[in-house]
Amino acid sequence: MCNRLLAINLHDITPLFSLEKDYLLKGETITLIDSNNVLDKYNLSSTNNVNVYKDGNNLIINALDIGDSKVTFIKETNMYNRKPTIFISGDSQNVLIAGDFAPKSAELNIDIKDVELKLIKVDGITKENIKIKGIKFEIINKNTEEVIKLETDNLGIISSIHIPIGDYIIKESIDQVIPGYEISDKVLEFSITEDSDLKITKYFENNRKTGNIYLTKLGENPKNHDEHIPLQNVLFGLYDVNNNLIQLKYTDEF
Repeated sequence: MCNRLLAINLHDITPLFSLEKDYLLKGETITLIDSNNVLDKYNLSSTNNVNVYKDGNNLIINALDIGDSKVTFIKETNMYNRKPTIFISGDSQNVLIAGDFAPKSAELNIDIKDVELKLIKVDGITKENIKIKGIKFEIINKNTEEVIKLETDNLGIISSIHIPIGDYIIKESIDQVIPGYEISDKVLEFSITEDSDLKITKYFENNRKTGNIYLTKLGENPKNHDEHIPLQNVLFGLYDVNNNLIQLKYTDEF
């Protein structure tokens, strides 16, 4: 009788979990411990964007895709395969026929998100935006080998790149021409983990194309006013179109 009373008392207790944050990242796997220690009495079902299973008193959740997800816990007893029945009579003895408990259920709702990446193209010297539309990039997931091909907007920015947990490489496509700039052979490597911020910005640098400029500073020949000669040690500054100093140079004897 004591065991049956204990079962009745425990029947309404549902699993209880503590989440450190109110969302999971796509690709994240977490293990939750049922503090009420009743998880093994429940069956599980879930929405398609999560994969869930039990390991003793632990609930393991793998976040497969973004959106609202729900895990449902259901407990049913089938000892008698009938409902309990009570017959009450004022003229004779009351009768109780044992039956199964009413089903008990609970739900765990989790929001699944991904990280939003912004990529900004910048000048290797000035660090200002390279405002050129159509610069091609490849973002490679090193874990799945998935390749995302994207292009910058007219501000030299690629916004709203949604990526799950994983290790990534960003590189510039070599089959293109960027007016005034060299194609970069550098790669940018980074990782998205369960501790990553939901919004991340990365900067990708390019160096300007360079060439040679020959400048001769001439001055009047003091010995012959009709003749001009090169002047030495005259300081010149080279600036870009935004008036940023690129280099200072003195003239030589030639």
